[in-house]
Amino acid sequence: MAPGEFERGGKGLTVRWGVHPTPAGEAHFAMTERGVCAIDLSGPSAITLHARWPGAELLRDQAGTAAVAREVSRRMRGQARERLAVVVQGTPFQMKVWEALLAIPAGAVTTYGDVAARIGKPRAHRAAARAIGANAIAYLVPCHRVVRASGAIGGYRWGGAKKRALLALEAVPRINGKL
Repeated sequence: MAPGEFERGGKGLTVRWGVHPTPAGEAHFAMTERGVCAIDLSGPSAITLHARWPGAELLRDQAGTAAVAREVSRRMRGQARERLAVVVQGTPFQMKVWEALLAIPAGAVTTYGDVAARIGKPRAHRAAARAIGANAIAYLVPCHRVVRASGAIGGYRWGGAKKRALLALEAVPRINGKL
């Protein structure tokens, strides 16, 4: 997202949204003409599109968001077909953290400390954890792949059960590939 658009709260943008089923449960998808700007695994009542994009025009568009929902569902099943563009809104630090998340392969996990080290800030594991928690694009920006140093699941914006479900979904293709 361009800095000016960020500062204007998305003024002049149209954000289309819809609610669709996924292998991890019902999800709320939102997108601009440039790409996916939000995936909320909590369902429609929890989405904060207006707070995130106060200047944008918000339009419910089930048909317009269906293709993205199908592709995300395919990815959750290990069957990705298409590239998806994402539109992120965050500070430079958050952007570095989210970029580091994209380097974690499906089915793998890492720790908050490892993410901080990947961006050259090894002592900033708490700040990295806050940035991970601020991610608004569930699954595509894979914050679910980060666990505590102890191996415990830890917090997740959309709940521990969703995090476990996503990790299990990603493990299935690896297991099936070994059988």
